Amino acid sequence: MTHRSRQSYYFEPKSIHQFWPKSLLTHELGYFPPSLSGLLLHDLQYLTLCARPGYGVSFATAFLVMAIAVNNLSAYLDNAGRVLDEGGLRHLVFRVFQKLCSSLLEFGSISFFMRELDGNLPEPNTTVKLHLRQASSEDLDLLQGLKPEKSAETIHARFRRGDLCFVTIDADGKLAHCRWVTVERTHIPELDRYVALSPGHVYFYDGYTRPDLRRRGIDGAMREFIFKTMRAAGYRKIYSYVRGDNPIGLRASRRWQRPVGRLWYLRLRGLGPLVIRWRNPNLPTIIRKGMAEREKAERSFRARVWREWFKSWLSEPSAKRSTGYHSLPEEYFISTAEYISSVLELDPSSDAVLDVGCDSAMVSRLVAPRCGGFVGLDFIAGMLADIPRDAVKSARGGPASLVAGDGTSLPFRPRTFTKGYCSGVLHTLPSHQDGWQMVEELVRVCRPGGRVLVAAVPDTAKRFRGYWEVWKRADVAGKARLVISLLLPRALKDSLRRLLGLPRRDRLVFLEYDLAALKRRLEAQGLECQVLDFPESYWSRDFRKTRSNLLVRIPFREKNPRKA
Repeated sequence: MTHRSRQSYYFEPKSIHQFWPKSLLTHELGYFPPSLSGLLLHDLQYLTLCARPGYGVSFATAFLVMAIAVNNLSAYLDNAGRVLDEGGLRHLVFRVFQKLCSSLLEFGSISFFMRELDGNLPEPNTTVKLHLRQASSEDLDLLQGLKPEKSAETIHARFRRGDLCFVTIDADGKLAHCRWVTVERTHIPELDRYVALSPGHVYFYDGYTRPDLRRRGIDGAMREFIFKTMRAAGYRKIYSYVRGDNPIGLRASRRWQRPVGRLWYLRLRGLGPLVIRWRNPNLPTIIRKGMAEREKAERSFRARVWREWFKSWLSEPSAKRSTGYHSLPEEYFISTAEYISSVLELDPSSDAVLDVGCDSAMVSRLVAPRCGGFVGLDFIAGMLADIPRDAVKSARGGPASLVAGDGTSLPFRPRTFTKGYCSGVLHTLPSHQDGWQMVEELVRVCRPGGRVLVAAVPDTAKRFRGYWEVWKRADVAGKARLVISLLLPRALKDSLRRLLGLPRRDRLVFLEYDLAALKRRLEAQGLECQVLDFPESYWSRDFRKTRSNLLVRIPFREKNPRKA
C-alpha cells in the first residue's frame, strides 16, 4: 500500500481551504477570526505533518502552506494595528480577550446618549456634497443595497410599526448613510431588553455609513438633520446607544449628544444576559423582554379603571369630587390652597400659575386669587364644564382659563408659566413612567427661577408608617387581610388568580413613588429639589403620615453647562 492511499493524512494544495477557518475579511464580527490561536494551531499542525517523511507531500505544498500562514499572520497584525489606532492599547486588549472567550461567554457594555432638542444645534463639518431626506418603503432596493444582510421583511416591519428612516445620498446618487428613528419600545439585542420612551421622546438606531465615505462628516450631517426634523415635529429629547467596543461611534456620539449612563452585560452561551447597572437617574426606562407586554396591559387596565372612576364623579356634588367617596369640609380646600400658596411663594402681582389635575376647581378657586394669571387643566372635560364661569378668578379680577388636556403632554410652549403644581394626581396615573413624564412637563412649561410643586404623593419611605396607621384602625378581620396582603407578593396573587381562573377585580390601586429617587433624577438635570412633609397643622392625618411633597426649583441657568 502506498502512502497516497492514506487519505486522512494526504493533502493536495487545492484542498487546503476546506480545513481553513473563515477568512478574516469575511468574518462578520470584525477584526479577529473566531479563534486566532486555533488558526495558528492549524498552520503549525499542518506544517509538522508536511515535514514528516513518507506522506507524499512535496516541498512546494509545504512552502505554500507556510506562505498562507505568514499571510494570515500579517493580516492579523494589520487589523490589530487598526484596532490600536481606533481605541488604543486598552481597546485592543479588550477585543482580544472578547474573542478568546467568545465560544463560551459574551460580554461588553453599551453607553446611552441623550440630546435636548430645544437648544441650539452645532453645524456639521462635511467634506462631500450630500442630499438628505426621509425614506419610505418604496426605497427598499436602495436600503438593501447599503446593507444587503437586512431583509426586506425587516425593513417593511419597521415601516409598518411607524419607524422613520432617514437617508443620505451622495453626488453619484448612491446611498451613503441611513439611520432609523422610532417613538415605540425598541429591543436592545445585547441586553435582550426594551427601551420604553416617554411621550415627547424619540430614539434613533441602526445608523450605518458606507465604508468609503467614513470620517467625512456624513454622520454629523445626518444627526443634525434628524434633530431639526424631530424638533419641528414637537419632540423634545432624543436617545441613542453605542456599544463599548465601538470607539469611533462613541466619539461621534459624544460630539452630538450627552452621555447619560452605561450598562454592562454578561451572557453565557445558551442563557439570557445578566445586566449590571449602577443607579443612574438619567438612563431611559429599560424593561425586561417578558415584562413589556405585561406592563402595557397593566397600564391600559389602570387607565381604564381610573378614567371610569373619575367620570363617575360627574354625578356627585362638587364637594365630593376630590375623593369620590365622601364630601370634604371647606377647611380641607382652604388648608390645601394655603399650603400650595406658601410653598410656591405665590405673588399676585406677577405669577402665572398652572394647576394640572384641577378637577372641578375646588382648590383652584382658592389658589387663583393669589396669582396674577391662572390656568387649570384636567383630562376630563366634563369636570371643567361644571365649573361656574366666575368661580375661578385671578388677583386681577379676570376669569381663569380652564383647559382640557393631558398632563403628560401639556399643550403649552416652554417657559409659559412662572409656577406650576399638581396635587393628589401622580398616584392615579397609569404608570410610574406617566408620573415622571408629568413632572418633566411641569418643569418644561415653567420659566427659569420658577417653582414646581408635586403635592400629596404616596411615598415609599412612609409605606410602613401607613401600614401601622391601617393596623391601628382595623378590626380583627381587617388586620388579617393586611397580614395576608403583605405576606403574598403581588406577582403570586396574580398567578393564583390566573391559575384559578378568577376575573380581575376593577379595584383602584394607588401608585407609590420613591420621591428620594425622583429627587436625585431631577437634580441630575441641574434642578434644585426638596422633599417636604405636610405641616402638623394640615387637616389630614393620613396625608401627614403617608404622603410627601416634592418642591422643584428651576435655576436661571444650568449648572456646569455642557457645550454643544
